[in-house]
Amino acid sequence: MKAPDLSGKSILLIEDNILIAMEVETALEEAGAEVHLCTTIGAGISAIRERPVDFLLTDHMLTDADSKCAIAAAIAHGVPYAVLTGYDFAPDDPSVAGAKIFAKPCPADEIVAYIEAQLAGAASQRSE
Repeated sequence: MKAPDLSGKSILLIEDNILIAMEVETALEEAGAEVHLCTTIGAGISAIRERPVDFLLTDHMLTDADSKCAIAAAIAHGVPYAVLTGYDFAPDDPSVAGAKIFAKPCPADEIVAYIEAQLAGAASQRSE
Protein backbone atom coordinates (compact mmCIF):
# COMPACT_ATOMS: atom_id res chain seq x y z
CA MET A 1 0.00 0.00 0.00
CA LYS A 2 1.41 3.35 -1.02
CA ALA A 3 1.81 6.17 1.45
CA PRO A 4 -0.76 8.96 1.18
CA ASP A 5 0.37 11.93 -0.89
CA LEU A 6 -1.07 15.33 -0.12
CA SER A 7 1.86 17.27 -1.58
CA GLY A 8 0.92 20.81 -2.46
CA LYS A 9 -2.46 20.60 -0.72
CA SER A 10 -3.59 23.15 1.83
CA ILE A 11 -5.59 21.68 4.70
CA LEU A 12 -7.42 23.84 7.22
CA LEU A 13 -7.70 22.04 10.55
CA ILE A 14 -10.03 23.58 13.12
CA GLU A 15 -9.57 21.74 16.42
CA ASP A 16 -9.34 22.98 20.01
CA ASN A 17 -8.07 19.76 21.58
CA ILE A 18 -4.32 20.24 21.27
CA LEU A 19 -3.43 16.54 21.45
CA ILE A 20 -5.82 15.63 18.64
CA ALA A 21 -4.74 18.67 16.65
CA MET A 22 -1.06 17.75 16.96
CA GLU A 23 -1.64 14.12 15.96
CA VAL A 24 -3.72 15.00 12.90
CA GLU A 25 -1.49 17.92 11.91
CA THR A 26 1.61 15.69 12.06
CA ALA A 27 -0.02 12.97 9.96
CA LEU A 28 -1.14 15.49 7.34
CA GLU A 29 2.29 17.12 7.20
CA GLU A 30 3.97 13.72 6.88
CA ALA A 31 1.73 13.14 3.84
CA GLY A 32 3.04 16.40 2.36
CA ALA A 33 0.15 18.75 3.16
CA GLU A 34 0.51 22.31 4.29
CA VAL A 35 -1.63 22.51 7.43
CA HIS A 36 -3.14 25.68 8.81
CA LEU A 37 -4.33 25.01 12.38
CA CYS A 38 -7.00 27.16 14.00
CA THR A 39 -8.36 26.59 17.48
CA THR A 40 -11.58 28.58 17.07
CA ILE A 41 -14.34 28.62 14.48
CA GLY A 42 -13.91 32.38 14.06
CA ALA A 43 -10.25 31.99 13.13
CA GLY A 44 -11.12 29.11 10.82
CA ILE A 45 -13.74 31.13 8.95
CA SER A 46 -11.25 33.97 8.52
CA ALA A 47 -8.68 31.49 7.17
CA ILE A 48 -11.16 30.12 4.60
CA ARG A 49 -11.86 33.66 3.39
CA GLU A 50 -8.22 34.79 3.34
CA ARG A 51 -6.29 31.94 1.72
CA PRO A 52 -6.80 29.11 -0.72
CA VAL A 53 -7.85 25.95 1.11
CA ASP A 54 -8.14 22.53 -0.52
CA PHE A 55 -9.89 20.78 2.37
CA LEU A 56 -11.48 21.66 5.73
CA LEU A 57 -11.30 19.28 8.67
CA THR A 58 -13.18 20.71 11.63
CA ASP A 59 -14.12 19.70 15.12
CA HIS A 60 -17.89 19.98 15.50
CA MET A 61 -18.03 21.63 18.94
CA LEU A 62 -15.41 24.19 19.84
CA THR A 63 -15.35 26.67 22.69
CA ASP A 64 -16.59 29.57 20.55
CA ALA A 65 -19.19 27.85 18.33
CA ASP A 66 -20.15 24.68 16.52
CA SER A 67 -18.94 23.87 13.02
CA LYS A 68 -22.02 25.07 11.09
CA CYS A 69 -20.54 28.45 10.17
CA ALA A 70 -17.21 26.96 9.12
CA ILE A 71 -18.99 24.35 6.99
CA ALA A 72 -21.13 27.06 5.40
CA ALA A 73 -17.99 29.08 4.57
CA ALA A 74 -16.33 25.98 3.11
CA ILE A 75 -19.38 25.25 0.95
CA ALA A 76 -19.51 28.88 -0.22
CA HIS A 77 -15.86 28.62 -1.32
CA GLY A 78 -16.24 25.17 -2.90
CA VAL A 79 -14.05 23.52 -0.27
CA PRO A 80 -14.73 19.85 0.60
CA TYR A 81 -14.90 19.11 4.31
CA ALA A 82 -15.18 16.52 7.06
CA VAL A 83 -16.07 16.72 10.74
CA LEU A 84 -14.31 15.38 13.83
CA THR A 85 -16.51 14.87 16.87
CA GLY A 86 -16.88 13.21 20.19
CA TYR A 87 -20.66 13.66 20.00
CA ASP A 88 -23.36 11.45 18.52
CA PHE A 89 -25.40 12.84 15.66
CA ALA A 90 -28.82 11.89 14.39
CA PRO A 91 -28.48 10.75 10.76
CA ASP A 92 -30.61 13.69 9.63
CA ASP A 93 -28.85 16.37 11.72
CA PRO A 94 -28.75 19.35 9.33
CA SER A 95 -25.68 20.86 11.01
CA VAL A 96 -23.48 18.18 9.44
CA ALA A 97 -25.58 17.17 6.42
CA GLY A 98 -23.42 15.60 3.76
CA ALA A 99 -20.28 15.59 5.88
CA LYS A 100 -18.01 12.66 6.53
CA ILE A 101 -18.00 12.33 10.31
CA PHE A 102 -14.98 10.95 12.15
CA ALA A 103 -15.73 9.90 15.73
CA LYS A 104 -13.00 10.85 18.18
CA PRO A 105 -10.66 9.28 18.74
CA CYS A 106 -10.01 8.32 15.14
CA PRO A 107 -6.69 7.10 13.77
CA ALA A 108 -5.03 9.97 11.94
CA ASP A 109 -4.06 7.69 9.05
CA GLU A 110 -7.77 7.06 8.33
CA ILE A 111 -8.37 10.81 8.18
CA VAL A 112 -5.40 11.36 5.87
CA ALA A 113 -6.48 8.53 3.55
CA TYR A 114 -10.01 9.95 3.37
CA ILE A 115 -8.78 13.46 2.55
CA GLU A 116 -6.44 12.11 -0.12
CA ALA A 117 -9.30 10.13 -1.72
CA GLN A 118 -11.63 13.13 -1.66
CA LEU A 119 -9.09 15.45 -3.22
CA ALA A 120 -8.16 12.86 -5.85
CA GLY A 121 -11.85 12.43 -6.69
CA ALA A 122 -12.36 16.18 -6.95
CA ALA A 123 -9.32 16.49 -9.23
CA SER A 124 -10.55 13.74 -11.55
CA GLN A 125 -14.00 15.36 -11.76
CA ARG A 126 -12.43 18.70 -12.77
CA SER A 127 -10.38 17.01 -15.51
CA GLU A 128 -13.42 15.31 -17.10
